[in-house]
Amino acid sequence: MTDVQMNHLFSAFSRSDNSSALQIDHDGLGVSLYLDKLIMDQVGGDIDVQSVIGKGTTFTITWPTPKEVSVGSQVVTSN
Repeated sequence: MTDVQMNHLFSAFSRSDNSSALQIDHDGLGVSLYLDKLIMDQVGGDIDVQSVIGKGTTFTITWPTPKEVSVGSQVVTSN
């Protein structure tokens, strides 16, 4: 993935092939990664992207660990 593609990766309606999300002759609208990033930001998580042209791209998603979790009728607190 190029630097230009990486800079727009989490933008709404952005596609890696530079086609418009409004075109009908393609798959996808270019909103999935935008929504993923929005959700992760809201819950306190993170999405990291590492890419090497010609080798591939790795996405790492880090979910926050809740301090309190409901288990049945009990609330379990972690440190």
